[in-house]
Amino acid sequence: MKATVKGRYEGDKATAAATLAVTPSAADLRFKASATDAAFARGPSLEGLTLTLEKPGSFLIDLKPHSKARGFITS
Repeated sequence: MKATVKGRYEGDKATAAATLAVTPSAADLRFKASATDAAFARGPSLEGLTLTLEKPGSFLIDLKPHSKARGFITS
């Protein structure tokens, strides 16, 4: 299993973002959770949160729980 954590802070805009990606060693899938500062600004919320399931070269599913937006992309 491989895990990657990335963070970004832009001081001039006072915004932050973090991404956690997990890739199981036995599968060709990638799970990602991304959050912006909107998810933590006034206490925990689902605003600014994105969940992604991806199989590289095959499909990508995005879920944004706060806006109930869903995306499905095939390649």
